[in-house]
Amino acid sequence: MTTTIPATQKALEIVSFGDPLKGALRLNPSASVPKPGPGQVLLQMRYACLNPADVFVVQGLYPGVAAVRERRTGFVGGLEGVGQVVAQGPATSLPVGTRVVPELSDRTGCWQQYLVVDENCLH
Repeated sequence: MTTTIPATQKALEIVSFGDPLKGALRLNPSASVPKPGPGQVLLQMRYACLNPADVFVVQGLYPGVAAVRERRTGFVGGLEGVGQVVAQGPATSLPVGTRVVPELSDRTGCWQQYLVVDENCLH
């Protein structure tokens, strides 16, 4: 399986806390695609959901996310998703093509086309 990995991607960013339908979200059409480091893999996100907890994150009401607790905006939302491994960093064993569910340490980031995750945080 060969996948051409672009330099940029689309990402849905939380730019302010508030109403998701009134300017709190912004589509960034040219976010950088991250590169996996040691023990990490690059996922091409296949599916990401939008559930009530995601809305609470956008509104700034979900304390399970560090950026919400710290009142820091400018991050990619998305608590849950499914991706496929498209690249490996050094010292990883998960093969390219494997479909996974990431368990994100900060619990956000699935609303983008590509996501770097520690290999030990995948199911």
